[in-house]
Amino acid sequence: MDHRNTASLKRKLTLLGRTREQLAFLYTPADAEGAPLLIADTRLDPARVLALSRAARSRDFVRGSVVRDLETGILTFRVDTGNVEGLSRFVGHLEGLLAEQVPALAAARVQASGA
Repeated sequence: MDHRNTASLKRKLTLLGRTREQLAFLYTPADAEGAPLLIADTRLDPARVLALSRAARSRDFVRGSVVRDLETGILTFRVDTGNVEGLSRFVGHLEGLLAEQVPALAAARVQASGA
């Protein structure tokens, strides 16, 4: 993720629980440059998603919503779609590379949306 995407993600995640109940998210382990990318917004722009799906080096997309537990402040990613490989890479990047860029992600949890 570049600095602009990282700053946008930090801003959006800090608003969770205050101005927004949940945000939609999209993750890919390798965008056009080969870096993991996590996008979160109230509504994902279909044109951006289409462009990303065409340009991404990895098509192991994980989609769902993210919420914040108001008592603990921990983020929970509720996964709607994604294959096993993409999901395992998502969990690994949340604990590693993405957490280095956005520290709030280090303690995040991932669960199936039906759970």
